[in-house]
Amino acid sequence: MPHTIKLGAHVSIAGALTNAPGRAHALGCEGFQIFNTSPRNWRQIKVSDQEKHRFREAVRELNVGPVFIHTIYLINLASSTPQFWELSIQALIDALLLGREIGARAVITHVGSPKDEGFKVGLERVHEALRRVGTTLDRYNPVGTRLCLEFSAGTGNHIGKTFEELKTILDPFEKYNFGVTLDTAHMFTAGVELRTLTALNELVATIEQTIGFDRVELIHLNDSKAPFGSGVDRHEDIGEGEIGSKALARFVHHPRFQNFNFILETPSLKTAPSDTAWLNKIRAQLEIK
Repeated sequence: MPHTIKLGAHVSIAGALTNAPGRAHALGCEGFQIFNTSPRNWRQIKVSDQEKHRFREAVRELNVGPVFIHTIYLINLASSTPQFWELSIQALIDALLLGREIGARAVITHVGSPKDEGFKVGLERVHEALRRVGTTLDRYNPVGTRLCLEFSAGTGNHIGKTFEELKTILDPFEKYNFGVTLDTAHMFTAGVELRTLTALNELVATIEQTIGFDRVELIHLNDSKAPFGSGVDRHEDIGEGEIGSKALARFVHHPRFQNFNFILETPSLKTAPSDTAWLNKIRAQLEIK
């Protein structure tokens, strides 16, 4: 019987978007994540209809789906700067529309930070931004690609560092089925304990009581270079950080997290060989058969 823990990685689109499925296949991914453009600038890459078709065909032929898009790091839906806020909304819409055209299951974005203005002020801006996104989605119904807000480490007063905050953001938008992406490193440094079975069961209960598991779409599986509760976002390789491979193995094998896609965003991915050895080593660490 095939295992139900689906492990993949973030892969590069260097050269062309259509290179990504082949890279994911070479690594042995069961699902993969990409940036839709360079993550540190606002310029969107132009992708022809032919390239979009070739991408979808490669994903299907190589059987490496589902595909997830991570938006650029510049997005800040809570920004007090009007130009920055408008650019953030447009970048998010661009990612969602590309996702629809290449068959991506979801687009993942960080919510952003209101800096020192506080959660309430930031929440108002985030809600207005999501209303603008929803208006666009209404024109392309069904859009087919889910928008997911990523759990934040809380760095720089970033919003989304608790499940209660994410619930408050998402509750007004039930009609759009917006979701959540968990990140083990972010949760850990935001103060969510993951290193014991008791803590893991408490996490499951918290999710059930707040956002609900139907909103969880994807899990970023990362160890943490930063200590527990530090609010610092620094990923580490599995087993080399503060969480540890034993706790992360317990996490992926927990019955409530079965059948989710796990995506690795760890430092050694940048130098991983173009074969299955890197991912198979991590599968062995996590006791994934």
